[in-house]
Amino acid sequence: MEYWKKVDIGDYTKWTQKVNGYFNTIYHTRPRHELLRNKTFWNPVLIEDVNTYFPELVESTCQFGQINEVSILVIESHSTTLHIDHTVGLNHGVMARLNIPLLNCEGSCTSFFNISQKDYDTHQTTPGGTKYWTNEQRDTFIPVTSVELVQPTILRTSTPHAVFCKSCKFPRMALTVSFKDDIVRLLDE
Repeated sequence: MEYWKKVDIGDYTKWTQKVNGYFNTIYHTRPRHELLRNKTFWNPVLIEDVNTYFPELVESTCQFGQINEVSILVIESHSTTLHIDHTVGLNHGVMARLNIPLLNCEGSCTSFFNISQKDYDTHQTTPGGTKYWTNEQRDTFIPVTSVELVQPTILRTSTPHAVFCKSCKFPRMALTVSFKDDIVRLLDE
């Protein structure tokens, strides 16, 4: 099974500063009811805002099909929980997402874990459908592979994974995108 694959979406660095500017100014002015979360790890972006403030994302990723959801991921500490991304709402059934580095991603890696069914069954679930395990559990599991997010990369987010920021600066920011036609097919080719 392939857990990740680096992909070419052109010179994405020409427009990622627009995303950072949007997040640091406009995003936080949006009424809270328009967004599921605010100032957290997972910061969903309205598709209308993508089209208005950084339409280059749509152009750069058109080879993957129509965008389903876009979120800005912000990490402020060494690591994330061991988790499987949301399994309800827009992300029901999504098995892979495209992640694009925005800021301070060098030195961070996404590690994937193959855990036993017994350990899998110990997960907890958030209201948003994210399955997660405690940090104590995460620290006892051994990753099967890891990838540093230094270019656009498809990640199998339906598999237990965690982001580790051992030598990166904070905040570490990335854009994550799911598509109506799940891009897991590109990992399974």
